[in-house]
Amino acid sequence: MLRRFSVFDVLAVTTLALVIAKTAVIYDELPPLMPSHFGIDGHADAWMPRARWAWFVPGVAAVLWATTRVAGAVAVRLAPTRARVPSPAGMPFVALASLCAVHVLMLNAALNPPHRLGNGIWVVLASALLGTLALIVHAVMSHR
Repeated sequence: MLRRFSVFDVLAVTTLALVIAKTAVIYDELPPLMPSHFGIDGHADAWMPRARWAWFVPGVAAVLWATTRVAGAVAVRLAPTRARVPSPAGMPFVALASLCAVHVLMLNAALNPPHRLGNGIWVVLASALLGTLALIVHAVMSHR
């Protein structure tokens, strides 16, 4: 269905591969129970077994990226020829990169008591917001 790959597709696959590789490399060092949820203060307040949680976020990120990427490509294909639809690859990449960044923060929190996300979460959220805004501005400007 996807006829061509964009730079966002290459970045998404590379990001996901790096996060999976990092998880695989440190898997044996991770505690048997990993923090799976964090309160507003950044401290872990829920836990899941390592076997499930270590791979959950990368799996969700991969499925989300693939689903939104294909749906975006289908939307572009179904759009009337007079409509100008922006590239469907940007937003799925921003979502995947954000989830992967959160996963890396969670791995770090799992390895370093007191199991806290730290200020990195605000950098991830700000980056996701700025990336989304940049894509929206680009789409609006390209329709002029």
